[in-house]
Amino acid sequence: MKPFSEKWGRPPEEQFGIHVPGDYLRRLGEKMARGIHFMDGGQFIELPLRIRVGTDIDGAPPDTLRMVREQGRVYAIEPGIVVRRLVPPEAPAVSLLEIQVWGLWSLWVTVS
Repeated sequence: MKPFSEKWGRPPEEQFGIHVPGDYLRRLGEKMARGIHFMDGGQFIELPLRIRVGTDIDGAPPDTLRMVREQGRVYAIEPGIVVRRLVPPEAPAVSLLEIQVWGLWSLWVTVS
């Protein structure tokens, strides 16, 4: 079954989708990254650091994504949302976060 496929056997005319503007998802990812960064180190994310948010990580090695899922610190396991963060020991201001929603899709956030 595809992640966003019909799960209850309703006919197409009874199905509907919810449109969430991409800018809202970007702002959500940024807000979560800023909050976690501040909670961990008491510092704001300021230049030269930048936050990038996306639904996938183009060209990221599969090992990196696996490391976030296996070794990243888990910050939230709420109904429907899991947040993981991986910080390289040699660069504590840099991080990679996965915000997984309903186990179906993820926002990936980089702070670098």
